[in-house]
Amino acid sequence: MAYELSLRREAIEARWIGEGDWWQTEWKAVLREFRPDFIVNLTIVPRNADKVLIKRYRKSLAQLAETSNAQGVPLLQISSVLVFDGDKSAPYLEGDAEAPYDVTGEICLSLEEAVATNATRFIILRTASIFSSRGDNLLTQIIRFAEQRKTLVFDPSLAGCPTCANDIARVIIAIVMQLHCGADPWGIYHYTSSDITSGYQFAEAVLAIASQFDRELHLEQVKLEERAVEQPEQLQIDPVVVSCQKLLNTFGVKQRPWRSQLTTTVRNYFESDADDGGLST
Repeated sequence: MAYELSLRREAIEARWIGEGDWWQTEWKAVLREFRPDFIVNLTIVPRNADKVLIKRYRKSLAQLAETSNAQGVPLLQISSVLVFDGDKSAPYLEGDAEAPYDVTGEICLSLEEAVATNATRFIILRTASIFSSRGDNLLTQIIRFAEQRKTLVFDPSLAGCPTCANDIARVIIAIVMQLHCGADPWGIYHYTSSDITSGYQFAEAVLAIASQFDRELHLEQVKLEERAVEQPEQLQIDPVVVSCQKLLNTFGVKQRPWRSQLTTTVRNYFESDADDGGLST
C-alpha cells in the first residue's frame, strides 16, 4: 500500500495501526485523534486462527464499524472470494448467495457480516490468493518450499486468479479517491487478476523467474507434481472465480493480469532477502 501511495501525484497521508494492536484498540479514541477521511482494514485473519482469536477479531471489527459509522467515516474491508464454494460454472457475482468454500471463507463471511451489520457507508472488497514479495503467501511459500527442496504438489482440479498485493493497493486507492470526490456507491465488490491459472502453472512461472536470481531454483532441480490431493496444503490456489464487472462499471477500475506483476514481485523477494541478511519477512 505504501508503495502505491508513493506513486500518486495527489498528497495522500496514511496513518497505520499495527495488527498486534487490534485487540486493545479503543476505536473512539483512535478516530478522534487521527480524524481520518477513510478507514481501510487490511488485516487478514490467519487460516489457522483458533475460535477465541476469531471471536476477538470479529468483536473488534464490529466495534470499528460501529464507531466509524457513528462518526461518519467510511470503512473498506478486505475479504475473500472463498465466501463462495466454487461450484458455479460461471464467475460469481456480488449478489450470488454465499456458501463458504472452507474455514477461511466462513471467517471472512462472518467478518463481512460484522461490517454490514454495524455500518452503512462501507465497501467490502473480495479478492483471491494475494501474493507479494514479503510475508506468508502463495508466492513466498512456493519459493521457500523450492529452496528447501520440498516437493510442490498441486491439485489440477483447482484453478483461480492469484492477485498481486500492489495491484489490490492500486484498486483500493482508486476507490478511496473516487469516494473522496463524492461518489456514493457503497456495498460489496470483487477484484482479482484477469487470468485464471492452476497452482502448478503459477508455480512454474514463479520459479522460472526465481531461477534468474538463484540458479538452484531452476525448474529441472525442483520437484513439481500435479495430482489430486485429499487435504490441500496452503500452496493451493483459491479455487473460486468471480466477476469484476461491477467494480469496472462503478469505479472504472480494470483488471490486470498477474503475470504483468510477477517479475517485479519475485525480484523484490530476493532483494529484500539480501537487505534482511538472508531473512525474509
